[in-house]
Amino acid sequence: MKRTLIASILGIAASVVSSYGNGFIWFNTYVVNNYHGAPVTYYPGSSPVSGLWNVQMAYYVGTGITDPSSSNSLLSNWNLDGAVVNTTFFDKGYVAVSPSYSIPAYPSTGGVPVELEMLVFNGVSYAGSTIRAHSAAFTLPSIAVGVELPTTMNGLVGFSLIPEPSTFALAGLGAAGWLSFRRRNGAR
Repeated sequence: MKRTLIASILGIAASVVSSYGNGFIWFNTYVVNNYHGAPVTYYPGSSPVSGLWNVQMAYYVGTGITDPSSSNSLLSNWNLDGAVVNTTFFDKGYVAVSPSYSIPAYPSTGGVPVELEMLVFNGVSYAGSTIRAHSAAFTLPSIAVGVELPTTMNGLVGFSLIPEPSTFALAGLGAAGWLSFRRRNGAR
């Protein structure tokens, strides 16, 4: 009798606890927003990004996170648990990560909103890259779980890669040094 009672209590407790698994999104910037796309460019109004880049999704399960798009730093409460994917941008600044992108620790029941930002960078990590940028935050009301088809990233808006100011400063110092050296040698 005691064993049955204890087993019943443990069974009820186990069923009440929420289970977490992975949520899935279709990481394809061409098909978002009803195929209007969200291209990534080098500078605002410039040519689209091409070639190999690292991409990753920063996410927050729930809502209420402030968008840090005004700078190239992410807030500390954004999760970067998802995979860093080295991929090739194709056809006018679009990228597709196949088959889907996993968002860890998403409730297995679904129905929970997720705030996302797409990261693009040239180094091993976003923080250590010289060229990096992220999209503005966008919210998906729910994402796919289990065997459902991955959720499309509707709400993602195209953005530009703008090198860190230190890159321009170093280039300027190099050019000034070169001009100084050239003038000094030309005066002799």
